[in-house]
Amino acid sequence: AVRLSEGNGPLSYLYALNFQPISFNARAAYGQLGNQAWTASNNFTTGFNNPYWLINNNSLPSLVDRVIASNETSVQILPWLKLTNRIGLDTYTDEQQERINIQTISVPQGRMYEAVIKRTQINNDLILSGSKDFGDWNLNALIGNNINDRKFASCSLRGVDLSEPGFY
Repeated sequence: AVRLSEGNGPLSYLYALNFQPISFNARAAYGQLGNQAWTASNNFTTGFNNPYWLINNNSLPSLVDRVIASNETSVQILPWLKLTNRIGLDTYTDEQQERINIQTISVPQGRMYEAVIKRTQINNDLILSGSKDFGDWNLNALIGNNINDRKFASCSLRGVDLSEPGFY
């Protein structure tokens, strides 16, 4: 999914709307001047980004694939003895990107970022439980084991001072 920067900073598409006069036509300004209509200088270091510029030139795409699964199995070994196994899996891959085009105010040279983040967690509980009567006495016993395996991997690439608009 493609998303835009939110919040109250210059890369947010909502930021300039706080300062724009209600009579200002941001769409027309974008069509005629791109992002230049909102700058206080020609070097794109001060001013506000036109929201249409941000929507059409900058993005933070992210693709997440996630699987969560679990299972519980019980076996009655003897009338008084039961074996239970619970296993769970939580795994995801997140492919993140940031694309900031050249001439974006506050990042005039543009930048890009790509990352692939992978995380997997497997949890297993093995439980042996029993309950047996010995005359007036009752014995309840529980013994078990837990294994929790976690793996994390991340690979990223960052580029700054881009040389070609729209080429990330």
